[in-house]
Amino acid sequence: MFGLYYNFLFLTSAAVITALSPQQISSYSEHCKRSSPKFNKCMKNALQLFVNDLNKDVIDGETFDPWVMPELPLIYDAGASDKMSVTLLGVSLHGLSNLVIKNVRSNLKDKTKLRMEIDLFNNLMYFNGNYSAELTSNTEVPVAAEGTFNITLVDLKGTLILKGRTVKRNNVDYLQIDRASIKPELGNLYIDVVGENDPYPELTALVMSLVNQYWRLVYFEALPIIEEGLDEIIRSYVDQALSNIPFDIIVPA
Repeated sequence: MFGLYYNFLFLTSAAVITALSPQQISSYSEHCKRSSPKFNKCMKNALQLFVNDLNKDVIDGETFDPWVMPELPLIYDAGASDKMSVTLLGVSLHGLSNLVIKNVRSNLKDKTKLRMEIDLFNNLMYFNGNYSAELTSNTEVPVAAEGTFNITLVDLKGTLILKGRTVKRNNVDYLQIDRASIKPELGNLYIDVVGENDPYPELTALVMSLVNQYWRLVYFEALPIIEEGLDEIIRSYVDQALSNIPFDIIVPA
């Protein structure tokens, strides 16, 4: 269950970044001129307007709030003897449209050293869905369990720092992100798991109690993994979203 906790913090941060799609933001930020002394304020307002519309915009019949995630298989290998596999099904993330853009700071004058910092805050987000799990051991018969879960995140905040440069293709500048860093902070976290076929309900209850009580220690240990994983995902996502969008369209001169 500690591994499940790691992945939900990771997915929450990734979902926030996914919601701030640069490709869609370009239509909101088209009037934000990077040469203007009010660019940061304009971009902050443009991002906030986009976030506020997340529960209104419908793409392929779905909205971004709630954000329905694809099936997610997770495998935790504890060595030669023990392995646990968990599959998350029908997972929905609620609360993306509550995201508050607190501030934006940028330095876009030097196209070889672009930098933007976005302060984010969300007072309440939660996941719910179903899970199925199997624990295998060399000495015992595999143990299977399934049920539902609810994970609540309170006062989620962080600063997304984007560092990059422009690259030319056919004499046109395109954005390339070299580093995307964010260290999500949490005010509180609650996990509730209901096992429908749990062979050890007392053990599950004990583990959940420990996670809810000592989640800050778990989070501190997981933070470096989360940060590095998010950098890879964000850079890949931004690269895909911006591959055919000139820099001057995303942030006009």
